[in-house]
Amino acid sequence: MFENGVDHDLETHKTKSVELINTAAELASSNSAIVLGCGLCAEIPIRELSQRFESLELLDIDERALGQVFQQSKTWQVPLQQNRVYHADITGLLEKIDRKIPEFVADNPDPFSFLLLCAKWLDTAEPEFWRSNTGKHYDLIVVSTVLTQLQALLRERVECIFSQHYPNSMKPLDNFQPWLDSIWQFARRLETGFIRHLSTLLKPGGIIYLSATVHVSWLTQTSENTLITDGKWIATATNRLKDYLMSGDRILHEKHWDWIRPGRERDFWGRLYGVQALIYQPQNERTRA
Repeated sequence: MFENGVDHDLETHKTKSVELINTAAELASSNSAIVLGCGLCAEIPIRELSQRFESLELLDIDERALGQVFQQSKTWQVPLQQNRVYHADITGLLEKIDRKIPEFVADNPDPFSFLLLCAKWLDTAEPEFWRSNTGKHYDLIVVSTVLTQLQALLRERVECIFSQHYPNSMKPLDNFQPWLDSIWQFARRLETGFIRHLSTLLKPGGIIYLSATVHVSWLTQTSENTLITDGKWIATATNRLKDYLMSGDRILHEKHWDWIRPGRERDFWGRLYGVQALIYQPQNERTRA
């Protein structure tokens, strides 16, 4: 049961994120930083980072969001530089999906056969995670609540193609077990591979800030100020974000918090998000010469 108040609102989430990202920045060398999946930077102290680091770079798939942040930065003491704002797909898979998945439609009037082919393709799809064209490495990498969105965006793209060609057969997306199993395995493989990839973008001694929505709960309102939930589901591989790390990685700070997002969905009042955040130093970045 939760009291519907400011202790669990979006501003609390933003405040806690900003505080911990600033802590990560203080631990890192002040030469270079990158924010992967930055969006509108609502929970990221982007202005402070631009002042602290000699080079600050942003990357996101949302070109409009990047444009807004760049325009806002023109009033800052240290504005962002256009050539350090990247519009790109972190996973390198969206273009492959747009090219390959429609091929399955032409030969498969049956939606189940289509999903089986999609599942088979996902089982072997290899991401090409983003890295700088120049091979640049960073003192600080910020990845704020992006992890579970990696697969979500790719899944949405497949489901969009499905809905366009099988508009009267949407149920298989929710209850066709081979498809659901494939998506789950794909998501976990993608997340694990991405976190391994992050360490390859670091300079020796570099720092990573990683946060993710680990738990999600549906909320029901029972009185004006009281919300209840029947339980929560895990949005990541396990109920601990740190389980993605290698055994030798050194966690410098670890925190978790909940925040409530109002907005009616079906019979529910809103959602409760459980966020976990880590500041850590990969083992190979401590030992690499």
